[in-house]
Amino acid sequence: MRILAITEYYRRQAWNGSEIFCSRLIDALRVHHEVAVLARSAGDDEAAERIDIAVPDSIVNDADALRRLLVERTAEGAYDVIYNLGALLFGCKVAGLLATAMPEVPLVNHFQALLGPYARIEGMEQLLEQANGIDQQEVAARAASNIFLSDSELLAATEWGFELGSSFATVIPNGLPAEEFRGVQPDFSFLAPRRREETQRPLVVATAGRFSDYSKGADLVYRAFAELHSELPDTFLLSITNSRRFEYLLADLPADSFQIVDWLSRREFLRTLAAVDVVVLPSRYEPFGLIAIEAMFLGLPVVANTVGGLQESVFHDRTGRLSALSNGSLGLYQTLRELASDRERLREMGRAARQRALRYYNIESVLEQVEGALARACLNRRAPAYRGLALDLVHLPVEADPGVAHD
Repeated sequence: MRILAITEYYRRQAWNGSEIFCSRLIDALRVHHEVAVLARSAGDDEAAERIDIAVPDSIVNDADALRRLLVERTAEGAYDVIYNLGALLFGCKVAGLLATAMPEVPLVNHFQALLGPYARIEGMEQLLEQANGIDQQEVAARAASNIFLSDSELLAATEWGFELGSSFATVIPNGLPAEEFRGVQPDFSFLAPRRREETQRPLVVATAGRFSDYSKGADLVYRAFAELHSELPDTFLLSITNSRRFEYLLADLPADSFQIVDWLSRREFLRTLAAVDVVVLPSRYEPFGLIAIEAMFLGLPVVANTVGGLQESVFHDRTGRLSALSNGSLGLYQTLRELASDRERLREMGRAARQRALRYYNIESVLEQVEGALARACLNRRAPAYRGLALDLVHLPVEADPGVAHD
């Protein structure tokens, strides 16, 4: 297939979970298909080398300039499908313009987050909340196919007013290459030197996310850990985040009982995560939660709230534990308190988590599902003649084998 892939960023050093997945999937698609990548350049020369059609940040919000660039850089008839991978604000603006310019080319949206529900949880004003979601709703209505990360996201889209009746809607989870996690050596440098050398290290609880956002729930995990540490002093919290928001909730704890670190490079992140005992994802809204999959590939159990994609990737009491969001920090504390007393149970869950990740979240499995969705969109929109031929072939009479007797 000739695929025009729209994505937010396409960098070697991707940062957030959505960007990491989109980058890995594009790399996998390029092995088997002719893929032209359209993405924001953001003034990054290294990123620009990987992008076929680079959109400067200076024109992202200038519809006329963006339209002119698309006319100049995209060729009619050059693509079998437009793949809006991410389908966030940037992708939906571009996809909308391309759908108008190339109505004969099928559009497939692959939503990494629903911006309307996200805006509501973040407490944005109603007009801004609606504005965040309207571009996504419009491109969804114009698409041949819409892909969502979880059953929960698909349900949320229908409740939010997405018109999906005329398109094919499907659920495909995010995934990662299994080889990315092979041979990762744990890095305990976040612990004080004396604790690294102890025979019995403290139980390390890790959390990670864009904690500048209320929806990511840093306050919930920090409150839960503060209560846990008051009962079990031999515990340690590692938080990997872009923000110090809610750090005051840990102010009464000993300084050597927790550490909040800024974003790490990909290699550092995986090595650090490999050194922990359990990963907590306290999100109030989470379309998918790639960190859960990263933890599972590393053989770590995941504790999460029963929200969004997390409730579908975490197999309760097998690969981790789920806590009702309505129970807040108390639910997370109670779950951690129970698991902290049985490290062998944690290790057992971690082993099951790795097997689940290998089976369901390997990028090869995800790639196969995405290829199917793209091919189906091409068949249904671009090639009615071939579709008719395919239907005719289904109903062709079977020629009798002369060597077989028939009634």
